Amino acid sequence: MAVHTIIDDIVAELNSEGFLAKREEFKAKLGHQFESFFREMDLAIAKLQSSDSALPLFLLEALPGVLITQLNELLPDVKSVVAKELVARRLARLPTFIEKSALPLSIIEQYPTTVRYIISSIVHDLAASYGNEGSYFDRDLRLASGFTVPAGAEVVDFRCWLPENFYRKKGLRENLRCLSFVMLRLGGRGPLFRMHLDSRHLEEFNPVGRNRCFSRIAELLETMPGVRGLVGTSWFYDPQLERISPHLHYLRKVPMDGGAFLRIDGPGEIHTQRATARSETRRRLYEEGKYSPVCATVVWPRKDILAWSRTMLSNENRQC
Repeated sequence: MAVHTIIDDIVAELNSEGFLAKREEFKAKLGHQFESFFREMDLAIAKLQSSDSALPLFLLEALPGVLITQLNELLPDVKSVVAKELVARRLARLPTFIEKSALPLSIIEQYPTTVRYIISSIVHDLAASYGNEGSYFDRDLRLASGFTVPAGAEVVDFRCWLPENFYRKKGLRENLRCLSFVMLRLGGRGPLFRMHLDSRHLEEFNPVGRNRCFSRIAELLETMPGVRGLVGTSWFYDPQLERISPHLHYLRKVPMDGGAFLRIDGPGEIHTQRATARSETRRRLYEEGKYSPVCATVVWPRKDILAWSRTMLSNENRQC
């Protein structure tokens, strides 16, 4: 599919009746009183876009604190509308961003689906939910502003660095193992791509879809020679899943078989919640004391994921 056709699809989504009607609702509710806020946000985001420094996990933490304070001090229903309007304004610029970018076509092809589910979140989320902690606001602001791109089964954050504690506070042997990996194989703590699951788009969250995702990330790496690799952190990289949820074992196995590095980060309430939320088996085993979820980090160095991608492509060509 040609880039201009994809952009036309995105523009059609942005001009959909439901979304335009919602934008009119925002205009009627907000009037002009937040125009200064939106201008300051645009300037702050533009400043981040012109930099190549590390970005935190949550984009809002990188924006001026005074603007975030102004947003957080609003009444919940007003805050939600302001947050939605901010993302909607960023979405309006997305076609221009895509047109000027050097993103691989395989990545650009993911945008219409991504725009659809962002618009759905803006149109249908409860009035006071969007913009709050745990909502999709930060992720959607990232996507709409080009700090995160869609890759199918996962979305990919740019400008990530491993924290220094990646090779600290785990005991001498583990600290040295992690430090050796960072210095000798990865070549430094960053920059890296960071991958995340977006629960609004699970159609490709399966072995085939995830392999396609990794292939797209490899193409993205080819366009950005300074990026050292890919990192992901989640409970589903926990080696225990090979025994407890073998159907999810591929999530860790594929990158590990392709040369990735694994670090066990440890347990935590949020990891337990996420690991047991969708599985009666994992929840039961946890309640019986037979399973204690842990979070783990997978780091896949650039040369290894590119080699994996070439092998996958070669195998596909032989099968054709």
